[in-house]
Amino acid sequence: MLAAGLMSLVACRQDTDDVPSLPSRTLQMGACLTRAADGSALEDGTRLTFFLTEVTTAEQRLFTYNVANLGWKSDATVEEGTTYHVFGYMPAQSVTSAAITPLNGNFAYGAVLTLNGLPTMTTTDVCFVVAVKSGSGVSLVSDFEEWSYLYTGQEDDENSINMMFDHLYANLNLLFKAHSQSNPMRSIKLKKVVLSTTYAGQLNASITQPEGTQPVTAFTPTEEGSTVCTLLDDSDGITLNTVTPVSASIFVAPGTTGLTLTCTYDVYNEAGHIIRRNCSTVNALSEEKTSLGQGYKTDLSLTVNPTYLYVLSDEDAPELELTIE
Repeated sequence: MLAAGLMSLVACRQDTDDVPSLPSRTLQMGACLTRAADGSALEDGTRLTFFLTEVTTAEQRLFTYNVANLGWKSDATVEEGTTYHVFGYMPAQSVTSAAITPLNGNFAYGAVLTLNGLPTMTTTDVCFVVAVKSGSGVSLVSDFEEWSYLYTGQEDDENSINMMFDHLYANLNLLFKAHSQSNPMRSIKLKKVVLSTTYAGQLNASITQPEGTQPVTAFTPTEEGSTVCTLLDDSDGITLNTVTPVSASIFVAPGTTGLTLTCTYDVYNEAGHIIRRNCSTVNALSEEKTSLGQGYKTDLSLTVNPTYLYVLSDEDAPELELTIE
């Protein structure tokens, strides 16, 4: 079954009780709200690149996340009463380089954020800033004014900025189950899941972000070649059942075509002895099935069908069959 929907929300809040005191005028993180696909926690050392812009100038700075104190620390300072427009993306290490230019010659009108050297597919949820807000008490997406990037420097020790992010990629979530009529005398263990494409080796993304208007993203392939991503790799294998699926998730650039899924399994008999090792299936994923829209999550159900006949004297077929629903 194919299901597409908006990704869920997760919040990352600064725990100020455990964060060392920072110099006055240092920009601090209030809340970081991201429409995250899986609600996973931020990794230690995650870096957020942001641009403090004034009229025609842009200063590139970093927030770095520290798991030990559950907080962000920046290398930026701001001036009281100065108006900035703030843009950015994370994680910083997801691109080879980035650039920003003002719309209509002034960042007050918005910006074009260019991200270079992006992978066509990745296990990293790359996001970009779609709104900022100063002060405290921000805990929901609805607390933000959409597509507003304005921040004004405050008095010493009161420079707290809240950031809201959106997803750059689509999220493809593969759900594996055994067929409902699978013979109880056989068990199938999923060992490896690989997704590949010949669409492009690398991409650039140009994100046009007018103040007060929804951003528009354009992806441009910059490097020919294939991209291969391993979503799951377990030498012991994960046993498939008919009820609870085994999931494998990947982020894919919208517009990517030519997706091929390769899966590897082992088959065991009732006594737990392996009878087929490294069975493989190779399936092309159609664009109709994957629905790769930016910021959306697509669940794709995949059923591993039995490959043996229901006569115990018959041998198992040499390969398994994967049905995409």
